[in-house]
Amino acid sequence: MHDKRRPVPETAIGYLENLPALVLIDRLPIPIVALDAGGDVIHANPAFEELLGYDPGNLIGRPLQHLLCETADHQSPMGVLMGRRGQPIALRHREGIPVQVVASDSVFLRRDDPVTLVSLHDITETLWTGGQTMTYPATRLSAVRASRFD
Repeated sequence: MHDKRRPVPETAIGYLENLPALVLIDRLPIPIVALDAGGDVIHANPAFEELLGYDPGNLIGRPLQHLLCETADHQSPMGVLMGRRGQPIALRHREGIPVQVVASDSVFLRRDDPVTLVSLHDITETLWTGGQTMTYPATRLSAVRASRFD
């Protein structure tokens, strides 16, 4: 039998560099979703699936539009997600309950990148308990990405 494992790297950074991106994304306790250029879910980590009440794999291929509680008539679902960075966005839980989140910038920078990958911060409980609606500061890359989804 042939062992398909790669040789063990000599350094810790070498080990980290050899880990596939999806393995790392799936292990993070932070909800993360990847969308194709048309706004369909191509990957959702377990934390994102749990946030919206879905079983593993059941979000793949689902349009972002079906996960948003509402979209503006003049803005695409991707425009809503990326145009409201730092502001609350209502996603739809599988049971129909709104889940308030704040989305990060996409980790991909170029306008022609075929994938949008964002992390989400659940602020639903904060809003339910009377906390103030939070606006998170934009990152230094926000200006670069701002026009990508107009």
